[in-house]
Amino acid sequence: MPWAVEAVSNPSVLLLHTTEELTDHTIETCPPAVPHAPLDRLLALPEVRALDLHRYRCRVNLRPGTSPIAVGDAAERRLLTAWGAPEPLPPQEEPRAFAIRREGPRVVAESREMAEGEGVAAALFDVRGVVEVVLGRGVALVRIGRLFRWSAVQPDVVRALTLATGRS
Repeated sequence: MPWAVEAVSNPSVLLLHTTEELTDHTIETCPPAVPHAPLDRLLALPEVRALDLHRYRCRVNLRPGTSPIAVGDAAERRLLTAWGAPEPLPPQEEPRAFAIRREGPRVVAESREMAEGEGVAAALFDVRGVVEVVLGRGVALVRIGRLFRWSAVQPDVVRALTLATGRS
């Protein structure tokens, strides 16, 4: 499974990007939740305070004074046997806007949980790779996960929009 570790400007955080869905909730914080294997191996590191699971991203929250580089290396070693070697982190692809027939208030969803009750947003979260949907008057703005490419995701987004809106 493709995955990558990203060091960010906040020295108390690492980001772990995956192509495997980690949760269908907006954010699942561990603890109190217990992460599935192999992420439980990260929580076992003494330098890790908590994990925040998003759809295709895990925010690794570090204890004060911890070296993010050292924890990143330890995380790679812990995940290597389960997921294989990490991949180089590709550039983030920009969100794309799609014209749709829609009226009503603006809707922002970062998960299936948040999209519940909004048919178009819910349909877009059935597409592998979608991490955020913003619906406005006549437009759907869609953002994909860091390890996904629009060349692979866009046909499924267009298909989901077509089915959800009844347009061809």
